Amino acid sequence: MNSEIVKQFVKYSIILLSFITALYLLLCVDEEGFEYIYLLPLTFCVCYLFLHKAVEKIKLILFFPCFAGVAFLRYVAGPFLLCYSNDYYGKIMYAHPSIFGLHSATFLMIYELIVCTFLIYFFSKKNDGYTDNSSHLILPQSYFVYIVFIFIAAAFVFLNPSVIFFFSFGVWGMKDVELSQLSPIAQTAIMLAICAKFVLFWALLSIIKHKHDVSTIPFVWKSCGVVITLIFGFIYYGGNRAQFLFSLITSFYLFILFFPSLKKVVVPLLLIFGTIVFTFITDQRNYFDYYSYEKGTKNKVLNTSQTITAYFGGLTNVAIGVDMATKFADKNKGAQLFKDVFLPIVGLNKIIPFEDRATTNALYNYVFFNSNDNVSQIMPSIAHGYFYGGFVFCILFDVFQLFFVFLLISLLKKTCRMELVFVFNIILLRFSIMFGQNITQQINGIAMQLMLPMCVYWLNNHFSLTRKD
Repeated sequence: MNSEIVKQFVKYSIILLSFITALYLLLCVDEEGFEYIYLLPLTFCVCYLFLHKAVEKIKLILFFPCFAGVAFLRYVAGPFLLCYSNDYYGKIMYAHPSIFGLHSATFLMIYELIVCTFLIYFFSKKNDGYTDNSSHLILPQSYFVYIVFIFIAAAFVFLNPSVIFFFSFGVWGMKDVELSQLSPIAQTAIMLAICAKFVLFWALLSIIKHKHDVSTIPFVWKSCGVVITLIFGFIYYGGNRAQFLFSLITSFYLFILFFPSLKKVVVPLLLIFGTIVFTFITDQRNYFDYYSYEKGTKNKVLNTSQTITAYFGGLTNVAIGVDMATKFADKNKGAQLFKDVFLPIVGLNKIIPFEDRATTNALYNYVFFNSNDNVSQIMPSIAHGYFYGGFVFCILFDVFQLFFVFLLISLLKKTCRMELVFVFNIILLRFSIMFGQNITQQINGIAMQLMLPMCVYWLNNHFSLTRKD
């Protein structure tokens, strides 16, 4: 009963806050180009009435609560902070987007949220009463292929020791290595190492779970599980803060499914360690503070506002995408889409000859910075879709991403295998921030974290040293 009261309180608080934000923006915004920004929180206010049903109905899937949280940041918190800080454009972009771009971006974002909400609501209705089977996970029956694969990956890393610098552990490492610039052998070693990390974690945690279930001192094995989960959760590839969060959250998610009695202990632990390391990563990465001249709360508000805009595809970033589509309207869309789809796939990007390797995201960054030297900004999904499909078909990339999400969730409904629960939820976490991503980034994530682990999982299921009944 208490939990139900809390859920209702949270739901109506979010709806009320969204409505108040819309009213605030309507009355207070007088910046040219942002006249319709109040429609963003107002749209979220209505859509959340449907989104929260998916969050409540489909349990133990990380996508839905994270998607709703990202939508709140993008449509409510972001617009509010833009107005409150009175810094609508930030200090990074070379030139302000056009008025046409800003107006178009506003209605593209509204269109995007409405369509995504409808699809999610429809999916949740079709899966009414869905219960994730992962509360009773099945452990692997054989580790033969897993062990062989770990040794193969270790051999590749030993022969290519420089690939270690592609990985980070907590606050150590954090170097952004451009994977496409490495040799095919180094790329292969990195792919094998990423998958080996998954496989070794699966094997160790499943062994700990098995020992725990037959042990007279289960607390010892639970403690071992916490340590192993913490270690593997802190290992992530690249220097991206989001990759760290994906790694940490999914690792502890699997641990909690194995040991639900420790949830009340582990979740605070996760929040404490995650916050500390995330803060250290931010400091160690030496992100340039464009608002260093401001101190205290003002500095935090300005930086938070621009962080939300950059990471979750805020209004000005979408507007830059609209202007980019106009600037490069004469681009061969077929050839450009081919590059966007195949260049992020490690291996294929070395085999397929490309005369020009500039993805649409690179074109977007050229307009954003007026330079080819910086590619740090990610083109939002709806802007990417607008570049190819205009106002009507701009939503197709979002639709494709959601259907892929629904496919993974449907597969999870049919399985209890711990490996699939883990790796699928990593991908689902990535897709929960789909507003601020685009197809190129999502395909890269799938290629790096799904394709090879699935192959190793399949092989381990079909080959072992002992015959299975």
